[in-house]
Parts: sequence; structure tokens; C-alpha cells
Amino acid sequence: MKYISVALPIPIFKEFYYICNDNDIQKGSRVIVTFGKSSRTGFVVKVFDKEPDIKYPLKEIKTVVDREPLLTSDLLRLSDKISRYYVVPPGMVLTAMLPSKLKPLKRKPKFEILPADTNIKSHYKLNRYQAEAVNSIKKELAKKEPSPCLLHGVIYSGKTEVYMRVMAELIKEGKQALVLVPEIAITAQLVDRLKERFGDKSVGVWHSKISRGKKMKYMEFLGKGKMDILIGPRSAVFVPFKNLGTIIIEEEQDSVYKQDNAPYYDARWVAEKRCKITGAGLILSSATPRLETIYRAKKGDFKYMPLPQRVDKSEFPKIELVDMKREHSEREKSGILSRRIIEKLEENLTVDRQVILFINRRGYTSSVICSDCGIALECPVCNIPYAYNAGSSQMECHWCGRKKNIPKRCPRCSGETYRFRGAGTQKVEDVIRKFYPKAKIGRMDTDTTSKIKSAEKIFKDFKKGRYDILIGTSLLTKGWDFSNVGLVGIINSDLGLMSPDFRAAEKIYLTLMQVAGRCGRGKKRGEVVVQTYNPNHYALKLILSKNPNNFYNKELSVRKAAGFPPFQKIISITVAGKNASRVRRDINFCKKYIFQKDKNIDILGPAKAAIYKLRGKYRKCLLLKYSNYNSRIKDILKDMTAKNKKINITIDVDPQNMP
Repeated sequence: MKYISVALPIPIFKEFYYICNDNDIQKGSRVIVTFGKSSRTGFVVKVFDKEPDIKYPLKEIKTVVDREPLLTSDLLRLSDKISRYYVVPPGMVLTAMLPSKLKPLKRKPKFEILPADTNIKSHYKLNRYQAEAVNSIKKELAKKEPSPCLLHGVIYSGKTEVYMRVMAELIKEGKQALVLVPEIAITAQLVDRLKERFGDKSVGVWHSKISRGKKMKYMEFLGKGKMDILIGPRSAVFVPFKNLGTIIIEEEQDSVYKQDNAPYYDARWVAEKRCKITGAGLILSSATPRLETIYRAKKGDFKYMPLPQRVDKSEFPKIELVDMKREHSEREKSGILSRRIIEKLEENLTVDRQVILFINRRGYTSSVICSDCGIALECPVCNIPYAYNAGSSQMECHWCGRKKNIPKRCPRCSGETYRFRGAGTQKVEDVIRKFYPKAKIGRMDTDTTSKIKSAEKIFKDFKKGRYDILIGTSLLTKGWDFSNVGLVGIINSDLGLMSPDFRAAEKIYLTLMQVAGRCGRGKKRGEVVVQTYNPNHYALKLILSKNPNNFYNKELSVRKAAGFPPFQKIISITVAGKNASRVRRDINFCKKYIFQKDKNIDILGPAKAAIYKLRGKYRKCLLLKYSNYNSRIKDILKDMTAKNKKINITIDVDPQNMP
């Protein structure tokens, strides 16, 4: 007989004790236990030979789900760190580490995994900077406690080749590699390169669409050392490995690595902690790293590996700004495309060079407005304007997904006519088709890439020249390699620039630099035309310098003056509820509680969330700013939530987006 402590997926910071008659029970296994009047699946976190000193009578567990634990010892240690740092109950962290509804296999899925072939020779000759980076990373990873490495290369500088060389050496030593990517649906190009280098059946691809059986098999193979390479999105950071040698984070600047629901972990932070626990090496790869990452590299926390030269020594595209205020003042009928973009678009189509048009908003228009009273039609559960989707001829809320036909009469004034404001990818496509009826046009946004491999198909069709013009959202920034793109037109560069998010300037700058890098990769230099209503904003002006360090230095000075990361840590607290007055009372309670416990914490707010009413609930928030060395704040928040279980509180440590 054994005694075990079990972490359950409930919002309580404690473990529960049970009796287990299976003497082979191990930490990390799942068990089904009785909790109250129901049965729950929990995780064994401790095993005892003697009965613990507990005041309540112990119950026996119902079932042992896993004879062999799915969560290894390093993952259990990792879960404890995540729970403490992100103020999340341990059972909820452990649940997030495994795919949902994962069951032991009754029938093994039929697919073959072979060892990675490290003898496949690359005909690619490294330049001086790449060779230095490979040698430096290999030396660092040979240490017992390697420091994280930042591979900062200009777009098309050959970063992938660098870390593939490092991976090959590690695999020869019997170690394994994990490659994290922002979105697996749009990384077909990287998957193909890894399979070409290491063998078609040697690379496991992890994502939400593969079957639970295949996930179980991957976990088994990786846990036993029978698979060398796994590529996947942020959730893959929790997959068990027998001998993890490195975690590589592609496009490390991407905010998608931060989970946007509980537990609000950041896969970059988790990967760094996991590498520290296992002794593996962390490689961050980006053409435009986050400000916090650059700052830590300057401090010496990360080993800095620059790649300042494109592999074909081609020039970075020529960039120019178009002032849309002047455009509108000089043209009576100015549309969403400036004269400059139209001129350059025609030039490129004439010589059979492809064009990318970037607009970071899907749909047809951003709002539907009554012509009589001027009020935008709003989603009743979110109180934000509906967008219009031309494909379905319906209004759609991009936050809750609610869809509705345009009413015959305005619900406020009974007006019968409407006008549309703003533009999305669909409207741009409509405009382009009218201008260029013979052009082959593709569109890449969440509406056109919802099906499996749809993004991959659009990418391959564009690369093969089946589209002359590709219109898309931020999906276009995710590392695509196109050799015949001569022009990138950025239509709405200001979107989000004036938002209350302190990272707004950084997000705009990094996005525009990424999308600009999609062109000019062939023998001919590319051009980028950026439409803006704020040509004097530093984030846009510094794009013209093409030197990210100029932007980083400016943004660091702005952040330091305001006391924002990386100079101080932040936590957002959001209270939500259907009753607005109760939400106001609860958020004021939170502020008072935190202030009474520690007066050194800078508390901003309370204030309404950017979207005050979301999915039928009102939201108010606080922003906490505190020193990196303040160790009490997490305990204060844990006690606050434990003593006030009826308040719907969301705690987001190191938020990437403001609530």
C-alpha cells in the first residue's frame, strides 16, 4: 500500500491525499479519484510509504490511468516553477502540460519513425558569420550549464542552416532536439527543410489537428529516445524527452508564444527554465527579436550571435513612406491604395514580378454604420462594432464569433441605409480585382486558412507563380521565403499604433520589418511602400534606417522613462462579471488588498478593459508594476485569490497584450 498526494485541475493551491493499493505507482502518473461527490482525474506528485499526518480520513483512488507516467521528473519540477511564477494552481498547470482527453492506446497508430540521418550532406556553404555562430553555439552547448543563445540575423541570413548544423552534432551525441514555431499550419517550409536534411520519417510534427493516438505514440517514442526531432507550436514545450539536447525557438519575437488563457504561460520562459533543469541548450532565432530579449543579450544573460549579411549578399529592400493625409488632401477620390502603391504594382506586374499587399485586418470592413444616425452596429454581447464579411454577406464579431444579417432597419433610428467604414483583406481583394481583372489574386488570412494545410497550399501556389498578387494579414510575416516578390505594399501600418498598449510601437515596428523582408530575395532588389497617417512617429521613421538597433535604443529609452519592461515587471489583474457594479466593487477590493500588503507595488487603475464588455461580461483591470526582486507579490496574489473564490479574477504575469 502506498500513500499519494494528488494535484487536481481546480483553482486551489493545495494537494490532496489518497490511498493507493498499487505499490508500483509513480510520480507523474494520472489517477482517477473521488473528490466531493464527483470523480476527477489528477496527477500524482508525491508517493509515501507511511501514512501522512492528515486530519481527514483518506479515501482510496479509483483508477490508475497511466502505468508509466507521462510526465517525467523534469516536467514535474518545471510545473512547480510555472505554478509559482504564473500564480496558477499546480493541478491546472499539470493538466495544461498534456493534450486534452489523452487516453492510453488500445491500438497503436500505424506510422514509422526512423532515426535522424546526420550523414545527409548539405551543399550549402556557410559564410563567415554563420560559421562563427555555429562554432560559438556548439561551444556554449558543450558546457554543463549553457547560457541561452540569441541568433539575431537579418532576414534571409541563413539562421535555419546554423541551428540545423548544431542539431546534427547533438543528435550524433545521442541527444534530441525540439523546434518551437509560432504556428505549425504555416511552417510547411521549415518542416520540409528539416525532413530534407534529416530524413523524411525522422521528424515528428506536433499540432492540434493530429490524432490523440499519434500524440501518445510521439510521447512514447520521445520519452524512450526513439525519436530525435520534434517540431511544434508552444504546447510542444511540454512533450517528454529522454535526452533533450536543445530547444530552438523560431521567430522568438512572436507574441503567440504567450498563452492567452489560463494558465497564462510564456513558452519562451518555460523553454528557458526547462533547459536549465535538463542542461539542454536554448537557441532563440529571429530577424527582429523582442526588446526584452535584446536587453538581456546586452546584459550578458544571452550569448549574442549576429548574422548581419544576407546569404546571397542581396540588398535589403528599398523602403518609402507615403503620407496618406497628404494623399487624401491632393486627391478627390482617394481610395485605400495610394498612387505610389498603384504605380509600383503596375511596374512589377508588367515585368512578371509578384506583389504582396499587407493589411492587418481580415474581413471586408471594420464597421457597418447607419447613414442616418451615424452609429455603428454593435455585437450585443461584446459592445464592439461588427465587421462585415463579404463572403457570407453577414456581420461578424471578431471577438466572440457571433454572426448576424444586416438588419433592414437601424435598431436605433429605423434608418434603412448603411455605409461601410474601414478596410480588411476582403475589401482590398475586391478593389484589386476591379483594378486588375486579369491578375491572379490570392488571399491569406484566418478565413482562408482555417482548413488543414490550406495555408501550405496558398504558400506553395504563390511560390510556384500561380498568384500574381497575394493579400494577407500577419500570417504573411511568419518566415515565408519567396524569391520573385518585387513589391510589398503595407496598407494600414498605423493599425494599433495609438492603442494604450505600451508595446504598440514595438509590435508595429517588428511586424513591418518582418513583412518587408518577404521581398527582394532574388537577384533584383525589392521595394516596400508603407502607407501611414503618422509619418513622423519614430516607429515608422526608424524603419527607413533599416537598422533595428536604432529602434531598440529609442524604445529602451521610452520604456525606461515610463518604468515598463524590461526595467520593471508587470502583472495585469482583470475582474469580469455580468454585473457592472459588482465588477467595480471587486476590482476596488483587489487594489485595496494588494496596496495594504505591499505599498511598494505601483498600481495603475482600476480602469475599463480595452473591450469593456466581452462575451456578455463587463471587465475592469489593474496593472501592477514592481521590481524584478520583489518576491512577495506572487504570494500576495495567491492569498488574495484563495480568500476570495467568488471573484472572477484573471492574473496574467508578463502580459504581452493589455486586457
